[in-house]
Amino acid sequence: MAKVTVTTIADATRCAAKVKAGKACTMTELRATVLLLQEGLKTSRSAGRMARNQLAEKSQMVRDLLGRVMR
Repeated sequence: MAKVTVTTIADATRCAAKVKAGKACTMTELRATVLLLQEGLKTSRSAGRMARNQLAEKSQMVRDLLGRVMR
């Protein structure tokens, strides 16, 4: 088996697809895949939370501006 280094989400997805198909992966590949996908999940959740907070902040700013204009 060729030595594969999992460094990107694409590599991790490829390894996960091999596991799903019942093909063999090395423990190093599996460990790197799990760690990379776990880190990606944390990052995406953080980015989603930040975007949601920014949206709420911007919505409040628009409401405040509209309230000033309508007075």
